[in-house]
Amino acid sequence: MQSLLTIRNFGPVKDATLDLRDINVFIGPQASGKSTIAKLYTICKSPLAFLKKPAPVALLLADDGGLHDNDAHNFKKALEEYNIRSFLRPDSEVIFTSEMHDFSYKNDKIIYHRKTFKKITAFGELIENVEKNKDKIAAAIQAFYYSFIQFGIILNKSLNVNKYTTTEEISSKISNNQITVSDLSNLFTSLSEIELSISSQPAKYIPAERNFIPIIKNAALSLQHENVPIPKHILAFGAEVEKATFELKELDLGFIQPGTRYVFENGMDMIYFGKDQFIRLTEAASGFQTLVPMLLPIIHKSKNDRMAHHSFVIEEPELNLFPKAQYELMKMLTDNQILTLNQYEDMGEIHTYTTHSPFVIAAFNNMLYAYKVNSKLVERYCGGMSFEKIGFARGQELIKQVAAEVGKVMACSIMPDDFSAYQIADGTASSILNRETGLIEDNYLDNVSNEMSDDFEALMELMPKDER
Repeated sequence: MQSLLTIRNFGPVKDATLDLRDINVFIGPQASGKSTIAKLYTICKSPLAFLKKPAPVALLLADDGGLHDNDAHNFKKALEEYNIRSFLRPDSEVIFTSEMHDFSYKNDKIIYHRKTFKKITAFGELIENVEKNKDKIAAAIQAFYYSFIQFGIILNKSLNVNKYTTTEEISSKISNNQITVSDLSNLFTSLSEIELSISSQPAKYIPAERNFIPIIKNAALSLQHENVPIPKHILAFGAEVEKATFELKELDLGFIQPGTRYVFENGMDMIYFGKDQFIRLTEAASGFQTLVPMLLPIIHKSKNDRMAHHSFVIEEPELNLFPKAQYELMKMLTDNQILTLNQYEDMGEIHTYTTHSPFVIAAFNNMLYAYKVNSKLVERYCGGMSFEKIGFARGQELIKQVAAEVGKVMACSIMPDDFSAYQIADGTASSILNRETGLIEDNYLDNVSNEMSDDFEALMELMPKDER
């Protein structure tokens, strides 16, 4: 899933354009704008989650179901919810483009084009005259099939249409009344519901302040009653954690420390270090207090509905974790993430991370390299021949063999097309992913270690020679 986000003159961000994929990583110093970019992305990815709320003035609906020339009241309220309203300036610009929609803020106006909604509306107009438009209807059905997995399932089950069904065959089914006008009307309704769901479902924002959640969890109602000014995005996250707690009840944390797990029992959050040794989460190390609230909603969503689309924006996943634990965490999150090769809009997960940690970047680089090694080994074992020449069965066998070999070292891998990484500094964003090599730029990974090495060498020079 690919999108483009441009931000100008908004808080610490002067001018930044980011090509975003299924896994996005923003790294940079404090107050550089990482969280600002992440929060704007959260809002822009699903505008209807914010814009459908009542505004003080009439909204002007465009032909594509979007909004034109609104006074941006609800956009500003969304900025307030994420504690970035004060960053907005008269010359601020936010422009977001994706397959689903275009969204922009400029000169205190918003413009929102629902591109997929427009295609669905056009499909609805075609089915008003089925006989005349059957070929165009067939082409549209095939295009939607490859955009929405839920739509494909409906077609498979109710109309016996699958990925091998040609446009001509679909058109023939319409002519032969195997696909009726009523069927087409139901397909239109299904498409409309799928598009609305995606456009209205905001990314789940997991804040850096998440260690706050275990502490206030049982006092949340009292805090709300006393009108304690907790930012809305933190309260929303707390609600997600609470829901996941009751439905999931247990998390395996063995990737951090063997035998360790989180358990919700008797109304309390517990950390077990074996069968009988346990403590309350609020008494556990700070790493557990930031880790558990982060993992609960992510794992819950993945297990609850793996066929749906989920998007998470995660601030500083490395908080309070030892470097080895950071490494294992990123591997675990990526291994559990559903990636769909940018095909389906309604399936798969998008993970967007803000981080200060070079260990997080190094973890992703290893997973990118695992994919590269995997690809080169398959190519080598195939002798440069295509699967058509060596046979499909033999090709699948080689893929499994290579995956097993690479998996002994790195169980998960990342395609470069699914990944983006940016250094956020000095008001802009610079890609640190080399698209040609498919890896993080060498000079970026070396910068931190070089600085430390330079300091060590300088100190060595000061050390008396007989003491070195």
